[in-house]
Amino acid sequence: MSLCGLPCLNGPGKNRDRQRRERKEIMKRTVPIWITYVLIFASIACMAFGIYRGELETVLTKAINICMECIGLG
Repeated sequence: MSLCGLPCLNGPGKNRDRQRRERKEIMKRTVPIWITYVLIFASIACMAFGIYRGELETVLTKAINICMECIGLG
């Protein structure tokens, strides 16, 4: 343990080995990078399609109205 109460990253041998195993397990559970890129591309494509259809103005208008109602001006 360090002074802050959290385990040290460069602690004694057994603790360090356990931390390495835990990091490897965490890395195994993460999402593959290609899935991340596919989701980013899909989200950008959906935003572009919405802008193409003219939804940007609609969303912005609704956001302004909601903000004005919350503030009490509208």
